[in-house]
Order: sequence, then C-alpha cells, then structure tokens
Amino acid sequence: MTRKIVLIFAALLLAICLVQAAGAQERGAYTEVTAESTVTAVAISGDGVLIAAGSADGAVVGLNETGTVLWTYETGENVSAVAVSDTGPSIAVATENGTVTFLDADGSRVWSYPTDGPVRSLAITEDGRYVAAGSGRVYLYTYLGEALWNVSTGDAIRSVAISQDGQYIAVGTDNGRISLLGRRGNILWENLARGVVPDVGISADGTVIAAGSADDNLYVYSRQGGLPWIKVTGTPILALALSRDGRYVVVGNRGGNLQFYQAGADQVFTEMLDDDVLDVAIADNGNAVAAGTANGTVAFMRTRTGANWTFPAGAPVTAVALSGSADLLAAAAGNSTLIFRTAETPVPTTAAPTAAETTTTATPTPTAGGEGLLLGAAACAAVALLIGRKRR
Repeated sequence: MTRKIVLIFAALLLAICLVQAAGAQERGAYTEVTAESTVTAVAISGDGVLIAAGSADGAVVGLNETGTVLWTYETGENVSAVAVSDTGPSIAVATENGTVTFLDADGSRVWSYPTDGPVRSLAITEDGRYVAAGSGRVYLYTYLGEALWNVSTGDAIRSVAISQDGQYIAVGTDNGRISLLGRRGNILWENLARGVVPDVGISADGTVIAAGSADDNLYVYSRQGGLPWIKVTGTPILALALSRDGRYVVVGNRGGNLQFYQAGADQVFTEMLDDDVLDVAIADNGNAVAAGTANGTVAFMRTRTGANWTFPAGAPVTAVALSGSADLLAAAAGNSTLIFRTAETPVPTTAAPTAAETTTTATPTPTAGGEGLLLGAAACAAVALLIGRKRR
C-alpha cells in the first residue's frame, strides 16, 4: 500500500513537471503564448471565443481565451494580416507573398487565392461571408471561394475596412487616396489626403467612414462622401480604429499620442504614451480602447470611467485586438501573443508587486516563468528522488 501511495504521489509530481514545461504560460491576469518566430498579426472574434495569431515563419495558430492552442495552419509564407469573423468563427489570412487564405473554425483551409503583391490589409464581415484584401489592388471574395472582383484605385493599397453586410469597402492608399467602393467594385467616391493613409475604418452599417493620414489629419466622411470633417491631430497618424456604430474613433500618432474622438465632433481625451503608437483597437460601443507602442507597451483604457492600465511587453507591440465587449485583449509583441483579461490589471512576472498592487490586482499564478520555474524544478527533483529511492 505504501509503495502504491508513493508511486501515485510521484506521478502527480511528474504531471506538474510536464505542465511547467509545455503550453501557454498562465500569469494571473494575462497569458503568454510563445511562437518560434516574430508574431506579425493578431485578431479576435467578437465574443472572444477565438484568437488568431500569425507569424513570420508562416504559422497561424488558433487560441482560446486561456491561450490553449486549438489548431495550427502553416501558410509557408510570412503572415502579414489576419482577420476573424464574429460568428462561426471564420478566419482570413494574408501573406507578404500575396496569398489570401480562408480557414474554417477548425483551422482547415477552405480556399486560397493569389493577389498581385504583398497583402498589407485584410477585413472580414461579421458573419464571415465576405473578405476584402488590399495589395496592389482591392480584392473581394466570398466565404464559398468566389473571387468577385479586383479593382485598382491608382496606387498600392495600405488599408481596407468592410461594412457588416459587405456592401461597402473603405480603402486607403500609399499616395493618400481615400475611397469608398460598392459591392460590385464600383468606386462611389474618392478624396485625397496629403500623405499615406495607413488605416481606415467603417461603421457596421456603412454610414460612417474614418481615415487617418501621415499628413496629421483625421478624416471622417458620410457614406455620400463630399466634404469631410477634418481634425488636425498634430503628428502623423499611424493607426486608427472606429467603433461599430461609427460614433467614436481612436487614433495613434507618431511620438506616442493616443487620441479619442466623438466622430465628427470634439476630442474626448488624449493620452501620451511612451513611443510611437503602432496599432489601436476599440470596443464595439467605444467604451474601451487598446494600443501598442514601439517601446513595447500595451495600454488599455476605459473611455467612460477613466480606468486604465499599461503593461511592459518587452518588445514592440505591432498589433492589438479587442473582443466586442473589450473583456479580452490580444497583442503581438516579439515572439509572443499576449492575452489579457482586461478587468484585471496585469502584473509582469519579472517585477514584484507593490503593497498597493497586492490589494488591487491579480498576482501572477506560479507557472513556467519566475516562481513557476522553482515549483517545476522542485517537483521534478522530488520525482527523481522518489524514483531513485524506490530503485534502491
């Protein structure tokens, strides 16, 4: 009986060793999933059920909110963009070599198409029925694999966004062109900014279009086009996100300024971050925003309550994404995909929390980093000792 108890205890300790050595690293209010190369793109479904992350080595992984890897798809090419629908969910993947691929909820390929150059932007409708891609031209596909059309707007495409029903596609280009296209590929209107347009957004119903430009200006249009509402933001805009209802827009600027506006009206607030804001995201109703900086900071802010936190990711944060309700935030930083439960303030495992943080934030759960390594090492040592004694 004693021998059986000892063996059971040893098996439990061995299980702890294995948990410590593999899988996502759970760290209290956040989870870190590491890849074999730089994570280049990240997207999240509206309900937070699926997070997709693409890497420079061509891998795309599907994750759940705890960081568990649900599936992996190998594109064989540097992943430049990913998009996830709200329902299904369905996943669209684009690469630097110009390939657009559509995956089902299990990560299986449904179809792939080549384009005329590197795909720098990708958008998918909420129901996953339509996918828009921007390379040298704008492309529109259906979930069934129909290539509906491709259209040139006069220059390389930098950004695309699509309405909920796929009837309208907003486009920004390298030469400053801002366009709205219809479902048949017809150009409904065009305007010209004085600099590259790195990001565009469109409301779910297609009635509001927002564009940010390197000319420092934020442009907001109606579906009919015409003269836009223009806001001078002070420095070149690097990233933009528009709320689902088109009421709020957030922009990230060179130099670290994060600015939040009521679209077509006044600025609500501005926040100075530590470096260039490389990407931004916004909740469906505009009640929260997220940002990533070149200095490696992930920032999260509640726009109505003022609650916020920042997190040192340790590498430039090139992409951020929020679930529809902003309960979950995903970020790409170096070789890591970081998943945050936004209601809790994340505490880096390398820094001991202060007394105040201990009472107000979640402390890290011991895992494969920090205290977790000590636990794993102790468990493995105990297993070895027990096994050694039994052999004697």
